[in-house]
Amino acid sequence: MNHETVLRANQKFYDIVAADYRRKESYAYSKKIIKDVTEILFFCASSAPSNQSFLDFGCGSGFLSEIIFKHQIFQNAVGIDISSEQVKLFNEKFKSNNYKAIVSDIVDTGFESNSFDVAGCYSVLHHIYDYKTAVTEITRVLKPGGIFYCDFEPNRKFQRLMSIPIKIRRKFIDKPPEGLDDLENIAEYHNNFEPGIDKDHFAIWLSQNYEILKIGPRFPKLFSTLILKVFFHFNWSFSPCFYIIARKKM
Repeated sequence: MNHETVLRANQKFYDIVAADYRRKESYAYSKKIIKDVTEILFFCASSAPSNQSFLDFGCGSGFLSEIIFKHQIFQNAVGIDISSEQVKLFNEKFKSNNYKAIVSDIVDTGFESNSFDVAGCYSVLHHIYDYKTAVTEITRVLKPGGIFYCDFEPNRKFQRLMSIPIKIRRKFIDKPPEGLDDLENIAEYHNNFEPGIDKDHFAIWLSQNYEILKIGPRFPKLFSTLILKVFFHFNWSFSPCFYIIARKKM
């Protein structure tokens, strides 16, 4: 497995499922999550050098940009995604010169260095073979003092703790459309070939170039969510996903 293999699997899979993806993944876009993410985006804007520019990397059809547009949190938003169909949905949705998406590999964007106030992604890093290369590129294009925000990334401790229930759910509930199993398995690289992302290791690595502002749990809308939240108070392993907000060092 390598970057190109995982990249092309994401391209093919999300080109096929683009139109129906958000509906089928509704557990990741609940009202509670939207409210939390909205508050986070306001926090990012208030902590950044300015609210002029937002880079929505791995933008899909525009989940983060929709919130930004609705509340006018940033003046401009640029989305990048490897799926041309997702980019098409993004651009059809906004039809605004201030909100544009392009097809791009996240690890090689071509943007000028030090050009964005905030870069954010939702449920993206685990789709990248080496997500650190993507964050390295994001660091390059962020202004000094700019904000990096990632959310809904799979918590490695949870993946290991709940490996059997997760496998059962994926087999019988979270099934991809018929014939797309292999593509989705590769596209969801850090859910299937690696057991999630190690939150603590990732935060330590980020600290080389960033000041960590916030780290928090993220709970999908599932029947077991209330139980997981109770146990989370005793152990981080019960949080299925996590988010991180960090400021690029000057």
